[in-house]
Amino acid sequence: MVKRGKNLRVKELIEDIDEYDGDDPLFPWIKCVKWVQEAFPPGGECSGLLVIYEQCVRKFWHSDRYKDDLRYLKFTKGKWFILLKAEHCADAEVIYKFLEVNDIGRTLGLYYRDFGLHMEFKGKVKTANEIFNLGISRNAKPVEKLNDAYKKFIVRTMRRIKAVDDEPKENDLPSRSFGTVLSRGDNTNET
Repeated sequence: MVKRGKNLRVKELIEDIDEYDGDDPLFPWIKCVKWVQEAFPPGGECSGLLVIYEQCVRKFWHSDRYKDDLRYLKFTKGKWFILLKAEHCADAEVIYKFLEVNDIGRTLGLYYRDFGLHMEFKGKVKTANEIFNLGISRNAKPVEKLNDAYKKFIVRTMRRIKAVDDEPKENDLPSRSFGTVLSRGDNTNET
């Protein structure tokens, strides 16, 4: 009975999406996703969330209106990160490249911050640095938060470099002599 009630509510929300004639067509999609996330906390196939995300992403994919809308960026990332969890996508880098190629989130600091942090996590520090700098040079909003994230990234990077520099190297160990090596001639007894 509960599952049937949930399915009915999803159908109503989808009808709301189809019949919406307001000035923010993304709004009913967000409303639908929020309800599904609350109704099906663990997610899973029965929630239908992946299908909803995918349909929304496809609907607004080429809409200039939503390319720099933070809600759409989160929505788009949500769809792709569900795929990642389901192991349908090998690497989040593919997702960020998709967003980049389609100019989604180009003016949003969240895009550059998350992409940079992902690349740092993957050990691609130089690429992460370039991504942060690109976002800052594009004055991605809010630039203050992006700058803060970049400063923290730099501190972490410098700590890692210092930690590597502080590790003793094989050649840095002190040389110790535990005795002398005698040559054959030094150990002869004279009688």
